Amino acid sequence: AVLLSIPFSISRGLFFQLIVTVLFFVIIIVKKPTLSIRFLSFGAVIAGLAVLIAGVSFVSTGVKVFQTRFTTANQQEGGLDNILAGRLLGGLIRAIKNSSDLPFFGYGLGLGTNVGSALMTGSRSFLISEGEWGRILGEMGLLLGLTLLMTRLVLCIRFLRNSYQAIGQFNFLPWLLSSCLVLNVIQGQWSQPTTLGFAVFFTGILLASLRHGSK
Repeated sequence: AVLLSIPFSISRGLFFQLIVTVLFFVIIIVKKPTLSIRFLSFGAVIAGLAVLIAGVSFVSTGVKVFQTRFTTANQQEGGLDNILAGRLLGGLIRAIKNSSDLPFFGYGLGLGTNVGSALMTGSRSFLISEGEWGRILGEMGLLLGLTLLMTRLVLCIRFLRNSYQAIGQFNFLPWLLSSCLVLNVIQGQWSQPTTLGFAVFFTGILLASLRHGSK
């Protein structure tokens, strides 16, 4: 189902997220080499299914459309390196550089959301910033905005540290959940209710999975 969702969603974000999860999966194999045969066998089965699915006519059409979308977007945005650097680091750098003219406490919570723009202007638009970091700094100001962003970053570091330690106890679920949660917490657009809801949901499940084996 996950493999089928990639070509039909035409979402590069979903594709990159799947790559991140696979990388986290590989780290488990490196840390627990005794399980490598089992995990590699599972990976081989998934790869075989991917080849079979790609051969189906209606799936192959979706794959071609996704490849075209991927190639076109890369050409417009300057290649894969620029996309990753721009989205992960560029958003924060641009947000800080553009914060010199902001009010100390920002323009107010909610103004950077679609609802806020609709109430203020009658139409949906990005009044402050399309990116999450720019929106937070614009709404809250440099001091409170950076405090919130650093809090989210510290949360991610703690999630990764505790989840990585859980691998040593053969509890792999927190680490795999972290692969889906970390990017959402760092730069997920929490002004959008669905993204915020999944961030809260994944955080709760992650915290519960870290209690594996506790009395």
